[in-house]
This record gives sequence, C-alpha cells and structure tokens, in this order.
Amino acid sequence: MKKLLRPVLLHCVLPLLAGWLIYFILRPDVLAVRSFVQRNPLVDLHTAGWPLRLLAYSGPDFCWAWSLTAALFLWHSGRNNKIPGWPWIVFTLVAGSEILQLLIRSGFYFDFADLAATILAFVLSGLLTTASHEKN
Repeated sequence: MKKLLRPVLLHCVLPLLAGWLIYFILRPDVLAVRSFVQRNPLVDLHTAGWPLRLLAYSGPDFCWAWSLTAALFLWHSGRNNKIPGWPWIVFTLVAGSEILQLLIRSGFYFDFADLAATILAFVLSGLLTTASHEKN
C-alpha cells in the first residue's frame, strides 16, 4: 500500500489540484470555485490569446482525465486477475464522459478541444503511470 502512495499523489491528487487551480485562477465563475469563494477572474479570457483560453477551458478536462486514467490503471495494476481489454474500457469511460455531454443539455457543453485534451491525457497518463509504477 505504501508503494502506491507516491503514484497516487503524483498522478491522481496533483492533477485534480492543478485542474481546480486553473478554475480558481482563470474561471472563478464555475461551480467548483463559486462554492468556496465569490470573486472576479484574474484574466479576461475574451481578450486572452488562444493558449491561455485553451488552458482555461480544456486544461481542467485534461487534468481530471489524467487523474481518472491514472487511478484506474493503478487500481488495475494491483489486481491479481487482470481484466482483458482494460485500456479500452478506461478509454471508453474517459472519452465517453466527454461525448456524453452531447446528450446532456443543461450545464454541460461538448467541445472537440476538451475531447482532444481528454484523449491526450488518457494516452500520456496511461503510459507514464504504468511506466513509473512498474519501475518501482
């Protein structure tokens, strides 16, 4: 169990904190921040360049997808009986959660940039989490 502490902190907790910080700094109007504090954004995203807008709008999706992918891969690595096709199951869950937003009209907005960020997070997190955990 102690062997999992570092990978869980690095690949699961830290990305969730990073995603929340992106919301806190760039998008305080979202519920994840508004529940704790009422304030104005530090940056006007309407006039900001595309890299900052991409970070503000797709960065949190990247972070939560990284965290979820890592958590599921770490959980699976500790199982004695491996589940066949596990990476595809995780991919379907992570990407499907973004695609599902097409069907939900209230409060959720589908964006191809978010889907791309989610898929990139799945690939990178899956590779790095697996590699770093197997090395230990």
